[in-house]
Amino acid sequence: MNATSGLFPETTDSVAAAPGRRRPALLTALKDRFSPRRRLTERQLLHAIRRAPSTMELPRRSDRELRAALNRIQATANPADPESGLVAAFAITDETIRRRLGYWRVFDPAFDRRDWEKYFPPAPGRPIDPAAAALTADERLIAATLRRVQGELPLRDPWDLLLPAEFYQSLADRDTHSRLQFQPTDEQILAGIHLFRGKIVEMNAGEGKTIAAAFPAILHASHGRPVHIATANDYLAARDCELLAPVYRSLGLSVDNVLTSMLDAERRYAYGQHIVYGPLREFGFDLLRDNLKTNPAAQVQRGLDTIIIDEADQALIDEARTPLIIAGPPPLNRQTLDRANQAVAELTQRQADLAAEYRSRLERESPTAKTYPRLLGQALLAQPGNARLRQLAAAQPRAYRQALAALYPDGSDYPDPALAADLYCLIDPERRFVTLTARGLAFLEGKLGHFYAAGAGNSAALSRPEARRVNLTNQVYQLLRAYLLLQKDGDYIVAEDGIILLDRVTGRPRPDSRYQEGLHPALEAKEKVAIQPDGPALAQISVPGLVQRYRHLSGMTGTAIDAAAEFQQLYSREVVVLPAARPVRRQDLPSRVYNCQEEQLAAIAAAVRQCQKIGQPVLVGVQTVAQSARVSQYLAQQGLDHRLLNAVTRPAEAEIIRQAGAAGAVTVATNMAGRGVDILLDPALNQQIIANALSRLRQRLDSENRPIAVQCPTAAEADLLAAALSADSGLTGVRQDGNRAAFTELIVSRADCPPPAPALSPEPLEFGLGLYVLSAAFSPAARISWQ
Repeated sequence: MNATSGLFPETTDSVAAAPGRRRPALLTALKDRFSPRRRLTERQLLHAIRRAPSTMELPRRSDRELRAALNRIQATANPADPESGLVAAFAITDETIRRRLGYWRVFDPAFDRRDWEKYFPPAPGRPIDPAAAALTADERLIAATLRRVQGELPLRDPWDLLLPAEFYQSLADRDTHSRLQFQPTDEQILAGIHLFRGKIVEMNAGEGKTIAAAFPAILHASHGRPVHIATANDYLAARDCELLAPVYRSLGLSVDNVLTSMLDAERRYAYGQHIVYGPLREFGFDLLRDNLKTNPAAQVQRGLDTIIIDEADQALIDEARTPLIIAGPPPLNRQTLDRANQAVAELTQRQADLAAEYRSRLERESPTAKTYPRLLGQALLAQPGNARLRQLAAAQPRAYRQALAALYPDGSDYPDPALAADLYCLIDPERRFVTLTARGLAFLEGKLGHFYAAGAGNSAALSRPEARRVNLTNQVYQLLRAYLLLQKDGDYIVAEDGIILLDRVTGRPRPDSRYQEGLHPALEAKEKVAIQPDGPALAQISVPGLVQRYRHLSGMTGTAIDAAAEFQQLYSREVVVLPAARPVRRQDLPSRVYNCQEEQLAAIAAAVRQCQKIGQPVLVGVQTVAQSARVSQYLAQQGLDHRLLNAVTRPAEAEIIRQAGAAGAVTVATNMAGRGVDILLDPALNQQIIANALSRLRQRLDSENRPIAVQCPTAAEADLLAAALSADSGLTGVRQDGNRAAFTELIVSRADCPPPAPALSPEPLEFGLGLYVLSAAFSPAARISWQ
C-alpha cells in the first residue's frame, strides 16, 4: 500500500481506507483555517484541538501511527510560527492520555475487572467462561489483545506495546459504566496552551495541573527542546514522572527524574532524556556543580531550554530571596566555637533565671503598687518574647504604658541604663539583634578573654591574634542570636542529626538553605548536632537568576493571582486564572476570634469532636510547627485521635494526606504541608456521614426526648439531610430560618411527635458533608491562607 503524505502514512496495523480515498492530514485539512500569519486565541485553539480528532481521524489511528505523527511535527513545523504543530500535538497528546491513563487500566491487576472477566484467559485449573464461547468479532479482538499483552508485559515495557485503534474502539463501545474513561478537561488543555505561551496559570486544587503540564512538555519535546518540569519535592517528581511515563514513552519520548539521592552518572543519564522531572533546587545545584567542573565530560546537564514549574508561587516567590550556594572547605576553629557556645549557653541561662525571678515577683506584686510598672518593664526587657509576660501586660494596660515610659524615657530608642544594669544582654525581637550589656560583656570576657574592640582599623591589616579576636566576636554574636532570637519548631527543626530551616510564612522546610555569617554553625552548636561549618562560597545563584537561564519559562499553581505583580516584576510573566472544570462547592463560614489560646484550643477540640460524631473528616490548619504541636497535644489530651503533618513529620506527608479524606479522619497540618498532594475523599463519604448523622439523631432523641436543631452550612446539605429524613419512617425534619444567618436549620423530631415551631434544642447539632477545614490562625498573605 502506498503511503500518503502528511502526518499519517499508512501502516500495516492501521484501519484500511476506502479505495481511492486519501486520509486527511492535519497540515492539509487545517492549513487555510489556521494560518500561522495570525495568532489564535486560546479558545480558538481549544476549539481546533477538540475538532481535530474527527479532522485527523485520531480514534482510527493506531498507537504506532500516533507516535509517527508526533515525530513528523518537528519536520513539518514552520520556523516562522512558534506554535506550529500545537493543534496536532495537543490532539495527539489528548488521545494518548485517554488510552494510556484510561483504557490501559484494564491491564492493571488491581483494577476491578468484573465487567471484563470473560475477555481474560481463565486461570490454570478454572473452566472456560461459557460467555467467552459466544464472543463477537470485536470481542474476540479484545480477548486476543488482552492475552497478547498479558503474555508480553513480563518481558517488555508497556509503552513498547503499540496496539491497534480497533482495540481501543471496542473497549470504548463496551465500557457502559465509563470505568475506563480518562478524558482531559478543556481547562487542562487551556492551561497547557497558556503554559506553552509562557504564562503563570492558576488552577484550583484537584483540577489536574500534572496532566496539564504534559501538553506543552510534549510539544516542546517534539520541537527538539529539552524540557524540565520542576516540582516541590522528590516525592512529587517521582510520582508525576511515573504517572505520565506511559504517555510520553508510547509517543517515542524519553522521560526520567532527578532526585536528591542520585549520583552523577544517574543524573547524567536522566538529563539525557527528552523530559526531566525534579525539584527546582536540584536543577539549580546541578548547574552550579557543572560550572565548577573543569572537565566538560564530567558535567551532567545538557543545557537549559524549557522549564515548567509546578507550585510556581512557592518556587518563584517564596524561595526567590534564598540563593542556592555551594560552599568550599570551612576555616572554622572548632575548639573556639565549643568554648564560645559553653559561655553563651551559661549567659543565656543566667538571663533566663533573672527573667523568671522578675516574673515571680510580678505574680506576687499587686498591679496597683508603685513598683509594679518598673518591675514589668525589667521583666519585658529581660525576656520580651515570654507568653506569660505578654498576658500580664495585656491584663494591665495602664501599668504596661507606664513600664514603656520608664523603659524608654523621652521617647528614646534605647532603654534606661539603670533598668538594664542587672541584665546580661538586651534583646530586640522585631529588629532581630542582641546587644551585650556591661555585665554580659564582663561575664563573657571572664570566660573567653578580651574581645576585639570595634574600630580597630582595616581588617586587611589585622595581625593574626587580632583576626582571631574578630572571629571570636562574630561567633559570640551569632551564638547569642541562635539562643535568643531563633525558635525551635518556629524558625527551624532538628531532624536527621541536623538543622532544617523553616519558612516562617509558609511553614515548609527548606533543607538546602543555611544561615550565613556563622549563624548556622552556632545554631548547630546550640542544638548539639553535627556541626557543618560555613566555608567560602564557591558558587551561588538566585532563583530568578536560575530560571532566567531558560529560554522558555512557565508555571502553574493553585494560588497565583495574589502574587501577580511579583510574577510580572521578577519574571515578566502574566498570570492567567482558569475557571474550575466543575462548580466549587466550598462554603466559607464566618471567622471566630477568641480571647486566649485556651479558649481557641477548646473550640477546636469541640469542632473536631462534633465532626467525628458523624464521621466528617477534619483538616485543622495551623501556621507553625510549634502551633501544630500545641494543637496536637491538646487534642490528644481530649482523647481525640488524629494525625499530625508538619515539617517534622514531612517524610510521611504523602501517606498522611492520602488518608485525610477518610471518614472520621482528623489531620492537623501546617498551612503548606503536603503541597502538591491532593486530599482524595472517599466516594461514599457523604452517604456514610448522612447515615451516621441519622443514627446520632436517633440516639439524641431517645435520650433527650425533645426536638433537635440541626445546623447545615448550605441549603444543599440541608436538602440532602431532609431527603434522608423523609425516607426514614422514624424521623421527620421541619426546615426553618436559623438564628445564625450562615446556616440553614432543620428541626428534627420523631415522626410521631412533630416539634412545635420554633422549638430549638439548646445544644444544636452541626451537620456538614465533605471535608471540614478549620483554620486556627489568620495567614499574613491571602495567597497562603487556609481560608
